[in-house]
Amino acid sequence: MRGQPHGGGRRAGSGRGVHRYIEACLLLLLAERPGHGYELAERLAAIFPLPDLTPDLSSIYRAIAELEEQGAVRSRWTAGLGGGKKTCELTDDGWRLLRFWEERFRAEQQGLSRFFERFGQAEREHERAP
Repeated sequence: MRGQPHGGGRRAGSGRGVHRYIEACLLLLLAERPGHGYELAERLAAIFPLPDLTPDLSSIYRAIAELEEQGAVRSRWTAGLGGGKKTCELTDDGWRLLRFWEERFRAEQQGLSRFFERFGQAEREHERAP
């Protein structure tokens, strides 16, 4: 079917690819300022590169826990209504990981630019064909 990815029910961009965006975006948000899970989820929606695949709250909490296990994020409990919140902040290792993602995404952006250029050329050729 035209406009649908090949392979049936699997959505384009699902799985591991989305996880790397979750990780990178959370690191960026924490580089801007410390935050807690729910607040980070609200901020994430504004920068997540795949709007149709914005992660749910449980995925965000899992990603934060993984980043904490890696040493990229450190957290502390802060007092508040309902028992408090676990506030996270970026560590030096987190900054290194964020720089890695920035370099990786810039390289991918260059590759995507080449893809779009060639797609445009191919499309123009297709439209000229009898």
